[in-house]
Amino acid sequence: MFATEQRCEACSFPDCGRPVAAKGFCIGHYRQQRLGKPLLPLRPQYSKDGPCRFSGCPRRRSKAGFCAGHAAQYYAGRLLMPLREPKRDCDFPECPNPHYALGYCQGHRLQLREGRPLAPLRQKRGWRMDRGYVMIFEPGHPNARRDGYVAEHTKVMGEVLGRPLHPFEEVHHRNAIRHDNRPENLELWARGLQPPGARVSDLVAAAVRVLLLYGGAEEP
Repeated sequence: MFATEQRCEACSFPDCGRPVAAKGFCIGHYRQQRLGKPLLPLRPQYSKDGPCRFSGCPRRRSKAGFCAGHAAQYYAGRLLMPLREPKRDCDFPECPNPHYALGYCQGHRLQLREGRPLAPLRQKRGWRMDRGYVMIFEPGHPNARRDGYVAEHTKVMGEVLGRPLHPFEEVHHRNAIRHDNRPENLELWARGLQPPGARVSDLVAAAVRVLLLYGGAEEP
């Protein structure tokens, strides 16, 4: 009974507010006292839920309440600054290809390296076969590869789901014919959603994530 009441008390360090662990102090201040250090305020504890505490940064928290980029600035003792957004498009006028390096897509970057004048690229069109899969040239598709091609079975499944596929999702052909991309021949698979050899609580959390993601989904 006494131990339960003691656990509900607050640390005796001014404005600490953490629960008592031993000798009237929380675990952090008790360690300071035990090591003979001066008692100092502890770092605030931040949940990893929510955005970075840097003003205007929408990234997810990683450490000390900051996202990974701002946490790196914070622990290095640098001035906290807004992070640069990753570049997505080529700087060449009207070029639809994604950014590769130094502001340009892979083709215009090659022109630059070889000392050639920058000129419009011969655009790829149509489709081709790749190891039995139908690949469609559609660089604006969210699941397109860096060369601008997207697998037709990925595109069809995305249309069935009404959203792009996540990186951990795969599409398999029921009859093992890779170019048969009818919706009824495709099924959605997911990798890495259930951790192997994990605690039961982790397995339950993984099951909840799967239900939230696919609970209302039906097989095409």
